[in-house]
Amino acid sequence: MVRKADGYYCQFAISVDVQPELRTANGEVGLDVGLEHFYSDSNGHHEPNPKFLKKAERAIKHAQRQIYKKEKGKNQRRKARQRYARKHLRVSRQRNEHAKRIARNVCKANALVAYVDAKRLAAG
Repeated sequence: MVRKADGYYCQFAISVDVQPELRTANGEVGLDVGLEHFYSDSNGHHEPNPKFLKKAERAIKHAQRQIYKKEKGKNQRRKARQRYARKHLRVSRQRNEHAKRIARNVCKANALVAYVDAKRLAAG
């Protein structure tokens, strides 16, 4: 069981035969993940950062203020905390979905994708 801000989720491990997707192109690309851009590739393309938190910041601040207006230990404060947690959960899910969508598109469009491993660079 996994508890998230919007409820409980049950996870199952199942065995599935996966059919690999066909690649639409046979190009090669190198990726570098950064702070200014979501990623930069060896072809000179820069994917901009979507900044989901910045877009949701106003609503998150409002939800946080509502918590402090409520009396501790009351149901209305608990509900306000749940609303606040759901707003953060939405941002988290937007980030995950964006990363998966971009990764799928890049992998599908190229036969070989190489990326810079920042952990190895920092250690070495």
